[in-house]
Amino acid sequence: MFNFFQKSTFLILLASSTQTFAQDSIQPDNSWHFKVEPNMMLPHMKGNAIVSRLPNVHVSQSPSDFFEHLKFAGMLTFEAENKDWVTTSDIIYASLAANVKKIL
Repeated sequence: MFNFFQKSTFLILLASSTQTFAQDSIQPDNSWHFKVEPNMMLPHMKGNAIVSRLPNVHVSQSPSDFFEHLKFAGMLTFEAENKDWVTTSDIIYASLAANVKKIL
C-alpha cells in the first residue's frame, strides 16, 4: 500500500507539472517591450586628422584630456522589441568647454 501511494503521488506531480508547462506556451507574446539604459563612455582619440588641403595633424587624446574640459555628457540606449521586430537607437550628448586663444 505504501509503495502504491508513492507511485501515485509521483504520477500526480508529474502530470500537474506537464500541464503547467503546456499552458505557458499556448499564448504567444505579441506585445512590445521597451528598454532604456544609460551608458558610460570613455573617449579616446589617436590618429591623423585631415581637413581639405590643410596639412595632416596628429591627434592623441586620452580620456583624462576629455574629462578636463567636460561640462556635461550623457548616453542612452533605447530598445523596442516584439516577437518579430527589434529596433534600437543611441542618443549621445556632450558639452565641452573650449580653451581657444585668438591669434591676431
